[in-house]
Amino acid sequence: MKSGSVFTVAATLATLFLISGSGVAMASTTTYNLLLSGGFVNVGSQEYHSKGHAATYVSINGQQIPASLTKFEYSIDAQVNGLSVSGEAQFTLSAPNLNIKAEARLVDMIPAVALPLSCDQATLAGCTSAVPGFYVGMGVITVNGAPVSPTPVPIVIESAYLNPFGNPIFVGTPDGSISVASKYDTAISVWENVQTGGVVTDSSGSPLGQFAMTSGLTENLLSAKETDHGQIVLSGFTGPYSVLNAAGEFHGKSTIPTAGSFDCTAATNALLALLPGFSSSLLPPGTCTATGSISTGTFNLQSQSNQNGNGNGNNQSSDTKIKGTYNTMWSVPAFVFTSTVTATVTQN
Repeated sequence: MKSGSVFTVAATLATLFLISGSGVAMASTTTYNLLLSGGFVNVGSQEYHSKGHAATYVSINGQQIPASLTKFEYSIDAQVNGLSVSGEAQFTLSAPNLNIKAEARLVDMIPAVALPLSCDQATLAGCTSAVPGFYVGMGVITVNGAPVSPTPVPIVIESAYLNPFGNPIFVGTPDGSISVASKYDTAISVWENVQTGGVVTDSSGSPLGQFAMTSGLTENLLSAKETDHGQIVLSGFTGPYSVLNAAGEFHGKSTIPTAGSFDCTAATNALLALLPGFSSSLLPPGTCTATGSISTGTFNLQSQSNQNGNGNGNNQSSDTKIKGTYNTMWSVPAFVFTSTVTATVTQN
């Protein structure tokens, strides 16, 4: 009995040792430092909700009215799918002996950028989606209760993307006959099915593979903060980097910094002046600021590589996890980016 018990205990310990020992022998961890460089490819859908009531500049038919003598309110609810715009906008303006009301249905936009970036930014030929710089509506404007036209008239509202942090945006008519700069109380945007992509290199800049991301985000342009989440796919890696062929999720946050920003009012006015019916000095001073963005977050991927790469058709998927962090710097304006990525690969 004694010898049998000793044998049983010894066998059990040996089995446990082999099991734990084999786990230690098979597990390995490798850290990769990567650079992801890319930009927007497509923006599937966008929602934009904003309102404000603090006018900083008011001009009616070329005559400036002290903003302190006016009461102004505006609101806009816009939906964007590809290149199509829908929604509603309205504003009211009261001053001594003056009462203006406007209501419009949104029908178009003036893009801040069209996508993909390689498409014709002027004619939108080859473009599949766009980020609005200005929303264009058609509606009714009344002055002291009388319509200014028997037919719908155009109304333009600037997107808060062109002037974050609650800074004033333009609300009025494209010919400048009604021109208001107003701060906003809220400006929330929600984007879904946003596609970005580009190349992956090592820390020295040598190409290794590609990446593609599909994400959703919610941004508060008043606080200049954003939450991001989505899916990422890494592909095209070969040799010792093949383990990085992976897919999974990422989560992060973004902020709009003031560093590197610049006043884009004059440049935007010059572009708007090229459009029929638009004033050459439509935007009041200080109503456009070009900014970048900083994004940070984490990712959790599953490797799509095989356990052995002998090409015999009998390969089995490896149990490989890839976790890490990213730090992304967007250009000014924020159309392209470079991400510094630290990825820890654990293979079992």
